[in-house]
Parts: sequence; structure tokens; C-alpha cells
Amino acid sequence: MSAQFAAFLRPDPQSRLVLRARFGVGSRESTSGWGEVSAVSSWAANRGTGLGAEMTKLHAAFVPLVAVVAFAAAPAIAQAEPYWTSNGKVLPEGQVETVSTTAALTFHVLATNVTCKVKDSESIENPVGGGPGTDEVTSFVLTGCAGKPTSPCPAGVKAEVIAHGLPWATELVAGNPIRDEIRGMELEFKCSNNTVLGTYTGTLTPAVGASVLEFGPGSGQLTHGLETATVTGTDKLKGPPNDTKIGAEDVEREPHWYSNGTRLAEGTSENVATSGTVVLSSGPYAIKCKLKDSESIENPVGGAAGVDQMTAFELAACKGVPSPCPPKQAITVLPLGLSWSSELIAGSPITDEIEGIELEVRCKNAFLDLFEGTLAPNVGNSKLEFAASSGELEDGGNNKMTVTGIDKLKGPPGDTKITAEDP
Repeated sequence: MSAQFAAFLRPDPQSRLVLRARFGVGSRESTSGWGEVSAVSSWAANRGTGLGAEMTKLHAAFVPLVAVVAFAAAPAIAQAEPYWTSNGKVLPEGQVETVSTTAALTFHVLATNVTCKVKDSESIENPVGGGPGTDEVTSFVLTGCAGKPTSPCPAGVKAEVIAHGLPWATELVAGNPIRDEIRGMELEFKCSNNTVLGTYTGTLTPAVGASVLEFGPGSGQLTHGLETATVTGTDKLKGPPNDTKIGAEDVEREPHWYSNGTRLAEGTSENVATSGTVVLSSGPYAIKCKLKDSESIENPVGGAAGVDQMTAFELAACKGVPSPCPPKQAITVLPLGLSWSSELIAGSPITDEIEGIELEVRCKNAFLDLFEGTLAPNVGNSKLEFAASSGELEDGGNNKMTVTGIDKLKGPPGDTKITAEDP
């Protein structure tokens, strides 16, 4: 048992309350013989069932309390998704970029090869909230088609290929190489005398290179009944002015800690001190306290979500509005079970999920209640924002406690801005 935890459980001669922690069996025992039960009775009367109500009976019986021991889980392996990039940088989510392409594509169809010049227009985007990059092909024009070694059309009649069913939706597919899966393709092969040779439909998956889509082995095929058509060639991508290179990369979609706008190096721990004011609310009672804590943030080696280890959590100058304690009796809120582990959770906004929280509420030196659980405050600009959406703590009688308020983050000298970003 740590010295800090032992201090919390030291018997007080005035209250004659004894708390003993047995970590081997995960239990805490309580015995009481103090005469001042008015605080507990008041809490119980307004809170219904729960530890507060049970404490009124401690003059006659022992009441076992359950302690929760939090275990740190092994860090998860980071997941990667393919994203569109512009000049080597991932396109911001939700930003649409218009792209035009030029190519000479060869269609291996009808027992011959038909080569056409291709121009198309499309728009690429990385979806808001994550997910593979997408693309919408809005035009696909094929001209100058010719068959080699022979044409599928009679002598003197030109071969034509016409795109139907536009726009075509596409989505990047992870792999090596990353591919652009173009769905809903529909290409009509005909002769200039209006003879239709067949309409081929399906999905093609060209590889994404440096400002190119490469059609070839692995790109799939289109079908017309039992007949198939494959495609080879390079489709060159051209973005708006100043976008000289369009590509795709596998990007980790795990939130990470940032210092001064730069992602913390993996495996580098940074000490953070916090200060703020929080309100602990349960039933008709609200306890307002000043908060100070110490923690260390880190981005794990391997790319998993950023983590945090909270080693100190001090709630001081607590006041009830209204108070669950009798008049002139101080309210204290003690953190148990430190250190607490947390992990960044992707979303909008990113949250910091703090597990294994234990908060013991006391009136003067008399035990009142114990709330446990997980909270997930939003991560802002050098602050954690606790709100109703951050979750609830719970006591042994299913009574809930919410925490609201702002906890300001302060890093070491030179670190003026602590944030979390995805990726």
C-alpha cells in the first residue's frame, strides 16, 4: 500500500472511523462508532438508496464496500486507412479537390485491343470523421479509339467507347499498392455506324501512384454476359494550381498528443500540470472544488492512440451548493487508487478517457460516499473540458455523479499549447 493511500485510510480519533484496504481480495471494510450521523442521514434522505443510506446503519452492522482496481490494458495496434494526399500532405477532411486526368487506355475486349485517348473530371476528398478517401468521376470522355491488331468494327467504320451511368463513385482501398476502387462503371462499345457491340459493366481498381492511376494486373475486369474486358494504361492526374503531386497514403487514424502544434515523438513522455475548477453533482447536491493534478502524456511507440498517466489529483476548497454536510462541517473529496490511466478516443471532439476513477466524499472526517467509474472529458486547446457528455461516476447504490468544469493543461517550459489531433 502506498503512503499516500495509507494516509487516506488512517483512523481518525474523533470520528472513530476505521477503513482498511485489502488489495489481495479487492475489498475495503468499514466500522463506525461515531455519534455524528446527521451528515450521512441528510445525504441518505435526499439521495435514496446507496452508500449514504447504508452508512446510517453502521452503528449496528459492518458494511462491506467494494473497491475497484484498474488494470492498464496493453496498447492497441494502430489502424491505418488510405487517404488522398496533395504535395505529400494529407488533404484536410471534408476539403474537396477537383482533379482532371489524361490517358491512353487500352481495352482488351472482343478478341482484340481497343486503345482510346481519355479525359475525365473528378473530385477527391477525405471524409469528415475518418474513413478511406473517396472520389467521384463526373465525366469520362474517350476519343480517337482504334483497334489493334484488328478493329472490332468493319473496314472504314470507327470504334467508339461511350461512358454511361456517371457519376461513378470510388473509394481508396488499403494495400500495397493502394488502389482506387471505381464502382458502377458502364462502358458501351459500338461502331460509328451505330452498331452496338456490347455494354460492359462492373468495378475496376487501378493502383494509385505519384499523380497517376495505373491500370493493369490486379485492376479487375468489366463484364458483358460471359464476355470480359480488362484495361491497361496510365491515367495521369492533375490537380488545381500549385498541386503538383496527387497521391494516396495509409494514415493512422488514432488521436495523438501534440505540443505547440507538433506531434509528440513516439515514446517521449511529457509532464503536464493542471489547474481548474470543477463541480461534482449528485442528486440535489453540488460540490464545487479547485482542482490541481499532475500527469504525463505520451504517444506510444507503434502509433496507437495517445495515453496519459494521472499520478496526482487534488480537490481543495470544496464547497457545497447546497452542501450534503451539516452546517460548518467541511466537505473533502479524496482521490483513491491513483495513478489513473487514460487514452485518447477519436471523434469530434477528441476525448481523454480516464479509467479507474475513485472519489471518496467526506463530511469533516466522516465517510459519506464513494463514486467510481470512467470519465471522458473533451480535449481542447490546452484544456480538458468536463461536461454532462463526459460520462458519470456511480456509487454502490447506483446513484450517479457528474463532473463539469475546465481543467487547464500546462506543459514544461516552452510548451505553450497542448492539444490532441487526429491523426
